[in-house]
Amino acid sequence: MLYFEEYATVQDVLNLKVEESTGHQGVLSMPQSATLDQLIDFMNDYNIGAVLIRNRDKQIVGLITERDVIHYLALYENTGLNNPLWRVMNTDVKACEQTEKLKKVAHEMAELNVRHMAVKNRQGDYIGVVSSRDIERFAGDG
Repeated sequence: MLYFEEYATVQDVLNLKVEESTGHQGVLSMPQSATLDQLIDFMNDYNIGAVLIRNRDKQIVGLITERDVIHYLALYENTGLNNPLWRVMNTDVKACEQTEKLKKVAHEMAELNVRHMAVKNRQGDYIGVVSSRDIERFAGDG
């Protein structure tokens, strides 16, 4: 049996992402009052496909993916670029714990039909996001 199937955890994927990162560590998030235009620049700067969205109290209240951006712009075209993120974000944030087995999380993502899942530590704090692409890349290496 492959390491991935038996032992790998979400934390293993997060570790790989840190190793490959361009200098950022931890949670990349934006305030819900930021605009879609700012989000696009942020995603481009960090080469990421999903961003956690926080409220004024720094609590995570949503998630926006590159797919959400495309759908929104298809509906509103350029008029949507100045809209705040709270109008675009998905408030039903799917999350897993960093210690969960990767195989279980990959299966759960497929069942839920989501490509990104927020990651929490044991204390319930958000510590990152994993994508199906991250998992596939890890499985190829692991």
